Parts: sequence; C-alpha cells; structure tokens
Amino acid sequence: MRDLRCFVILSPLVLLLTACPPPGGDDGGFTTFTSTGTTGTTDDDVGTLDTETGDTVGTTDTGNENCGDGVVDAGEECDMGAGNGADKACTPECTINVCGDGYQLPAEECDDGNSDNTDDCVTGCKLASCGDGFTQAGVEMCDDGNDVNDDDC
Repeated sequence: MRDLRCFVILSPLVLLLTACPPPGGDDGGFTTFTSTGTTGTTDDDVGTLDTETGDTVGTTDTGNENCGDGVVDAGEECDMGAGNGADKACTPECTINVCGDGYQLPAEECDDGNSDNTDDCVTGCKLASCGDGFTQAGVEMCDDGNDVNDDDC
C-alpha cells in the first residue's frame, strides 16, 4: 500500500519535470518582442507610446509603412495601432499629438498647425478673443491683453 501511495504522489511530479524544457532551451516556438517605448492605454486605445521624445512637429507623412501596427518603430514617436487618430494621443502619422500640430485634441479650443497669433487660433490652442494680448489681423486695431476700455487700447 505504501508503494502505491508513493507512486501516485511521485508520478505527477516526474511528468511535470520532464515536460519543462531546460533553461535556455526550446521555447516551444514562441517569439518574444520588446519595445523601446512604454506600453500605455487611454480609454479604448491600445499599443505603445514612446514618452522619451523632445519637441514634436506635425508632419503629413512619416514614410514609415509600419505606422499603425501598434509597435513603435524607428522614425515613430508613438504607435497606438487602431487607436491612432487626429483627436487621439498619437496622430495618424505616429507622432505625439501636441498643441500646434494641426490636430485638435478634445482639450484644445483650436489647432491650426501654426504659430501665427494674428489669426483665429493663438498660442496654447485657444480661440482668439479681445483682451488675449494678440492683435487679430483685420479684426482688431490693438490688443493690450486686458479688458480695460479707458486705456490707450
């Protein structure tokens, strides 16, 4: 009876040990991928976002046919796969969406893609208004950045 108990207890252990490959051995055909970016998600977005970039400037084409595959490749600042978009953290060109790149994020009032503060969209992606400190061409003669009507402007 004792021999039967030992057999029942040790048999699964022996089977388990023989099923494991040796260290550094065959991985069963699985491939491991690593990314230089950090994995990130925002609501329904999935993929990777490279957060170690400097200033970004919007472009119309990265020339990278891998943009949109969910993996940050050379020449890409981010890649959220199907989550890339004009109103998303990562643009359709795989650049990080920032104020001034021409893509309007939900938190931006406007984004005309330029640094001209005499048009309808000024620094900080705000809509131009009287008292904002910027003189809008063809609309204002001056704008001193305040709401005081008794001064020179």
